[in-house]
Amino acid sequence: MQELKLNHLAIWILVIVHQVVAFVWYSPILFGNQWMALLGKTADDFTDANPINYIVAIITAVAMTYMLAWLFKKVTVNTLLKGVFYAFVFFLCFLFLETLTHGLFSFRPVGLTLIDDGMYLVNFVIAGAVLGSWKKYKK
Repeated sequence: MQELKLNHLAIWILVIVHQVVAFVWYSPILFGNQWMALLGKTADDFTDANPINYIVAIITAVAMTYMLAWLFKKVTVNTLLKGVFYAFVFFLCFLFLETLTHGLFSFRPVGLTLIDDGMYLVNFVIAGAVLGSWKKYKK
């Protein structure tokens, strides 16, 4: 069996997809209004967003996607279905359960956790599908 290698092109495309999903997710088209209401904020509170926030979001997407690709290589995820399955399991165990617990102890509305983590679930599943199906092998 050939050894998998990281698909850097797929990873960087997924970083861009991550940003697009987040932009749409937090827009009024989907969950932006509910999210702001749960935060007790208005759109005016976000007009002067710090550019560092966007830089951190991109760095986070890069780190998450590279780590997911690396884990997929280690556990030999080589199909779309395996990619979606493992991405969901990693999301559930390493992100959702932790942020849910943190949110509950912080008295944060559960709706905020569901909205925030819902965006990550979508990105993890997309990444799992792409990384699982768009494979590269060492020659």
